[in-house]
Amino acid sequence: MPPILQTRRITLNPLKSADSAAILKLRSNPEVMRYMDSDPCINLEDAEMFICRQNEANKENEGASWGIFLKDSAKVIGYAGFWRINHTHLRGELGYALDPDYWRSGLMTEALHCIARYGFKELGLHSIEANVNPNNSSSVALLLKLGFKLEAHFRENFSFEGVFHDSLIYSLLEEDLKTNNA
Repeated sequence: MPPILQTRRITLNPLKSADSAAILKLRSNPEVMRYMDSDPCINLEDAEMFICRQNEANKENEGASWGIFLKDSAKVIGYAGFWRINHTHLRGELGYALDPDYWRSGLMTEALHCIARYGFKELGLHSIEANVNPNNSSSVALLLKLGFKLEAHFRENFSFEGVFHDSLIYSLLEEDLKTNNA
């Protein structure tokens, strides 16, 4: 399991089944899921399965994911981490979501910066990848702010609910990571 990480304003802690209601609220929110191109959580069982998959990947060393908590709070406001790690190529793929009440607060920048540092320093990653829906301009801006570079634009390479979508692939090398006071 990944360790608890802290920044100036948040604590990153692996999710527990007790966090299911917060994950359901997050992953059933149409605003949050708008560009996810994955199925939302419909009920607590879906949220529990989401947490279970995250924790199983953590245990098997195939991922490293955390819930995002306000410092000194038990309230889950989001999640972030490497949902997939390719050990052969030392590349981790990021996934993340944040409660809309905290959008544009800099909290996700803080979380991803901390997670990227952990990935490079503790997991020995060579590069970090993020796969983004091109219409998600906020996510693109977040990645650019952290130092990610556009690596590829795949046209209609992903089908969700019978519709083909483009994908933007961003990558980050350790030397590209922007400094952050988190």
